Amino acid sequence: MKTVRKIKIAIGCDSYFPVVNGVIEVVKNQFDYFNQHFETRLLIPKYKNCQYDHLNHMYQIRSIKGRGKCRGAFPNIDHGFKKYLEAFRPDVIHIHSPFNVGKHCLKYAKKHNIPFVFTFHTKFKDDFKRLLPFKWLRALMMHRIMHVINNVTQVYTVNPAMLPVMKEYGYTRQGIVIDNATDLVPFTNREQINQEINKKWNISPTDNVFVYVGRILKYKGIKIIVDALVLYQKYDPNFKMFFVGEGNDLSWLKKYVNKRGTVSNNIIFTGLIENRTELSKIYNRADLSLLPSLFDSVSLTLFEAACFKVPTVTVKDASIAKRLQSNNGFVLPNDPESYASGLHHIMSDQQKLNRVRENTYNTLYITWSKICQIYEKEYRRLIAQK
Repeated sequence: MKTVRKIKIAIGCDSYFPVVNGVIEVVKNQFDYFNQHFETRLLIPKYKNCQYDHLNHMYQIRSIKGRGKCRGAFPNIDHGFKKYLEAFRPDVIHIHSPFNVGKHCLKYAKKHNIPFVFTFHTKFKDDFKRLLPFKWLRALMMHRIMHVINNVTQVYTVNPAMLPVMKEYGYTRQGIVIDNATDLVPFTNREQINQEINKKWNISPTDNVFVYVGRILKYKGIKIIVDALVLYQKYDPNFKMFFVGEGNDLSWLKKYVNKRGTVSNNIIFTGLIENRTELSKIYNRADLSLLPSLFDSVSLTLFEAACFKVPTVTVKDASIAKRLQSNNGFVLPNDPESYASGLHHIMSDQQKLNRVRENTYNTLYITWSKICQIYEKEYRRLIAQK
């Protein structure tokens, strides 16, 4: 019997916990899987006073403080990092951001003639437009990241809708779509879990429940959710809405909700829920996951909610809408009036909603083990070509 050689994998990103976002969750889950099955190392910026599992399989690169909790990694001034890579000798490097960590790893991969792959998660132009004040500076940053991206062995992305975005940015080759996934698993005692959540948050068993899970940021569509729910009240005065997460616009959102009148009685702010079991309980109680974001390429909440047969409701022109074309979710017009009436229509047809629930689970619930096995095949394919 032919023995399959174990490969050595390095995974890198320019941010990590305590920063919380979807890309970091992806990196963590990929690292957790590959670290169980292969020799794997995680390459991330150094954060002060942070404790991680598997520290002996991580390298924390010298860094300086950035915005909020973020830190910028500077591999060029960390001489130990170069020695670390040389000692580990990875067979493949998988990067999830095209900045300093990615740039340094690209040089290493070219020097040693190994595959260097990148997952395209983010609409960088949108990010730069929001964060950088000068057009010339945004153009410079796009030039720098596309230099890295166009020199990798293979680019992956998480949604077919991102392929034309990559071309628009100047990517000159063919990308491959590989889904994101979730580490959550369904409950076997769903009714008992729902009773627990109802008691904890003072919810009636007959109340319809909606949920938003993610960073609380205006550009994620949180305002349209509130505006739509103000109008939805006339159809369903007893619904409950969970906002789960933290972000720069959380205080603004709380004030805005209070200004919109009695809808504030229907809205629950949980803050960030780091415990995955507790987060799962809220998904389990929800009827719909609301995500009217034009920014996300594809949100992890799509797959997390699907684990509990909770369909996602997004808006037209959202990238995520491309994933909801198999009767496994809902796409509504991007205005509060249409979104509100759309929610009413969805909740009024329980027979159809139940069919969509099943389709959501059957088509969108994907585990990280399945996705990482696809990546393993990709790594081996690219290694064989070198």
